Amino acid sequence: MCLRWSFLLLFSLTFSVQLWAQVKAPDAYYVWIKSADSLFKIPNYPLAAQHYSQAFKSFEGKGFMSDRYQAACAWARTGLADSAFFQLEKIVWKGKFDEYFRILADSNLVSLHTNTRWEPLITQVRRLHGIVDSLWNPNLYQLIDSMAAEDQKWRNRVTSLENTAPTDSIQVKWAVKMYNKVDSANYFVLRKIINTFGFPAWDCVGKSGANKFWLLVQHQDSQVEFQKEVLQLMEQKWLKGKVSAVDYAYLVDRVKVNTRELQVYGTQFDLNAERSSFTPKPVVDPANLNARREKMGLGTIESYMETANRRYYGTLKKEQK
Repeated sequence: MCLRWSFLLLFSLTFSVQLWAQVKAPDAYYVWIKSADSLFKIPNYPLAAQHYSQAFKSFEGKGFMSDRYQAACAWARTGLADSAFFQLEKIVWKGKFDEYFRILADSNLVSLHTNTRWEPLITQVRRLHGIVDSLWNPNLYQLIDSMAAEDQKWRNRVTSLENTAPTDSIQVKWAVKMYNKVDSANYFVLRKIINTFGFPAWDCVGKSGANKFWLLVQHQDSQVEFQKEVLQLMEQKWLKGKVSAVDYAYLVDRVKVNTRELQVYGTQFDLNAERSSFTPKPVVDPANLNARREKMGLGTIESYMETANRRYYGTLKKEQK
């Protein structure tokens, strides 16, 4: 089965793992983090928090953003608000953490909500998320969010089934049928949103809402003219810094591939002839591909291929032993 639809979501919907310094973490860091994560799940929050701290200490005070977030959750659960805010303020004020809806709804952080440091923190996260209060449209965000959840439910189901051996081909076909039905139904709602609001950008639905709207349009392969129309509207927002450059690059390539042109950024993949690896569909000027990707905030094509193979390993042909 071709997975041209599924790999597109990978980088846009995952939690950031930004480092304060672009250097390799020592092995001890990962040992402590693995232990901390396990303790958090038990749950043993006090010991988990201490192990997160040991991880950062082993890395000269540095850490991945996602790990600092988990450390904050552990400290909040332990009742030590100052330690929790120390981690959160690092990732928000220095790391530009912008996952507004995640932090707002996280039950691990409820104990911090009455602290005087919470409101300035959450206001900054909201600002970083791109929301302009006078333009914020909560009803539109909720609509897009619910549509994206249904979209992802069936696509993630296919990936899970294909990564499970032996693969249940009947269940796979059923899940594919379901996401095709969802895509068809979504078109009419997406069309109405575009006609009413234009492309919903960060200011009115936040970064997550704009990303999810892009995701839904990305899956409208049976409506290529609609994709082209949305791309033009999205380009205007991108030039004004109101949508993600990464999302824009993906839609550029999607339209290129769907109109049988060479893609620009190498985001659209196929399996190679041996079915042993994902590989980008043909691109214009391959020698400068990584340079173009860097300008749009994309990683190297080599790392992208590696991640695709790791995420969708169930689709690859197994080596004979």
